[in-house]
Amino acid sequence: YATSITIYSATFGGTLTVQNLPSTLTSLTIYDCTIGLSLTFASLPSSLSSLQIYNCSFGSGLTLSSLPNALRTFYFYLNTFQGSLSLSLPSALTNFALYGCDVAGDLQVTNMPSSCSINSFR
Repeated sequence: YATSITIYSATFGGTLTVQNLPSTLTSLTIYDCTIGLSLTFASLPSSLSSLQIYNCSFGSGLTLSSLPNALRTFYFYLNTFQGSLSLSLPSALTNFALYGCDVAGDLQVTNMPSSCSINSFR
């Protein structure tokens, strides 16, 4: 059973839907990808404790909600969006990095830990 999955250096013409992930998964990384429209997580396993999305280009916006409560680390940086970015973070998150992103639309982050900050946005 996989505990870590990495998707990298890939181009998707439409929406990338991530689904049917193993229940044992603890780490998911997506980087250096071009996604024509958006990224959708059909569901994330409750065991997921680390999520990293970086250096990706999205043809539209991105909404991430219903992230698992086990998530402790979420690194999200150097991404480009043609639309809006909306993130709803789990309350137990302890390591959060959100920087260097180019968002054409609105930026909304809810439940952000008080120890974290957002910077280097355009």
